[in-house]
This record gives sequence, structure tokens and C-alpha cells, in this order.
Amino acid sequence: MSIHRFNRLQITSALQAFRQYRLFDAGTFNDAVDKIINAKQIQIFGVGTAGLAAYDLYCKLLRIHYNVVFNQDQHLSLMTVSQIGPADVAIFFSDNARNKQIMQLFTAAKDAGATTIAITKLGNNALTTRCDYVLFATSPEIDKKSGITSSRFAQLFLVDTLYTAIANRDYDKIEKYLALSYEIFSEPQWE
Repeated sequence: MSIHRFNRLQITSALQAFRQYRLFDAGTFNDAVDKIINAKQIQIFGVGTAGLAAYDLYCKLLRIHYNVVFNQDQHLSLMTVSQIGPADVAIFFSDNARNKQIMQLFTAAKDAGATTIAITKLGNNALTTRCDYVLFATSPEIDKKSGITSSRFAQLFLVDTLYTAIANRDYDKIEKYLALSYEIFSEPQWE
């Protein structure tokens, strides 16, 4: 495949990811944002490439001083989810519900009474049917060789949308943390 064709496929894949608004349910999205803002603790789970989007949301929420946890290690994730409760929110990133690690964590969070949010592809699976809130990050893969590029774009786009909604809605509480993080990164670095 030529580099020109490859680039066109990547651009098409990215555009497909950003067209996911067709599946956007504003009511579900707003309810999920409310739950995240009011959570005692937010636990975020994702493995593989879905873990990249999970980590991105973790970093964004950490920047605005939310009580948020994300672990790439399954044993640490199990330890974390064992302490989850009804006042907490568990967010699961998964392209599908076939990942045993994610489903083990989901079951533990659900059994503990935590609010569950899935960020996943459109489809009928254990996450879409059993989660309290489902936010679809769907984009068809254009080329099997591209891996899950468009899915990752869709998840990252949804993370940015979530973060922006949370920051705007909770701005009075987070304004000082945004300023502090901006200030520390604006200071001259050691040479």
C-alpha cells in the first residue's frame, strides 16, 4: 500500500470517528457527567488500546483535582475495585465486552452498587445492556490493517467531550486547579 493511500485511509478513519455524533444521546451524556461530578471516587478501567483513552481521561480528571484512580495492572485494578461503593463511579473503556479482565472488574463494581458507565462500540453486549450509562464511541474500521485506529479516535474524542462538559459544569470548583497546573507547567524548567 502506498503512503498516499495509507494516509487517505487514516484520514477517512479519523473522520468516521468524529461523525459518531449520530449515536450521541444528550440525556445519557448529561446524566453521566452529573454522576462523575458528584462521585466520591471515580475508577477508570481499560486495557490494550482502550486503556489509552482511559488513561487520557484519568490525566484530565486528575488535573482538575478529582478523586480518580486508574491502573494498568490488573491486580491493582482488582484491589481498587474491591473498595468501590455506591457513592462511586466506575467507567469502563472497551471496544466490546469480550475482554475477561474488563468484565471481571465490571461485575465487581456492579455488585458493589457503584454507578457504571461504559464507553464502547454500538452493539448488544454485557456492557451496553447492564451498565447504568452507555456512551457510544463507534466508528467502523475501514481497513483491517489499521488495527482499531478509528475506535481509538472515537474514544479520545468522547474523552475530550466528557472532560470539557465536566470542566464547564464544575468550573467554579476547578478553576483554581486549572490555574495551578497551568502555572506550574509555565514555569521555566531546570536547564
